[in-house]
Amino acid sequence: MAERRALIRKLATITRTLHANGVNHRDYYLCHFLLDASPVWQSQPPAGRPLHLIDLHRMQMRRRTPWRWRRKDLASLCYSARQAGATARDELQFLRVYADTPLRTLLRQGRWRAISRRARALQRKGVRKGYHP
Repeated sequence: MAERRALIRKLATITRTLHANGVNHRDYYLCHFLLDASPVWQSQPPAGRPLHLIDLHRMQMRRRTPWRWRRKDLASLCYSARQAGATARDELQFLRVYADTPLRTLLRQGRWRAISRRARALQRKGVRKGYHP
């Protein structure tokens, strides 16, 4: 469980850093993160290994990342994490680290609901297109 939380913190920190620096991925799914499994890192637990973001050809860079692009990245990541078995608790931990704000404050703002709605829409689209049950 500690390893899972550490990986979630790492994902949230990477995501926050990208968005804070005006970068959005546009195809931000969990499958675009690679955990280094090279022999050099085999002795390290998963959370201690480097995590690489791939498929960068669609990234956009600007002075500030607009909310709509942050929402798209976060919803895509949320959707793919749900497909991999992420729980609501995992999502809330991610959100707390990503926003670096107390959860109570974040949940009152309503932005998380918009991200969650978008993730559910991606789920419905995946079912409709036959990507998953």
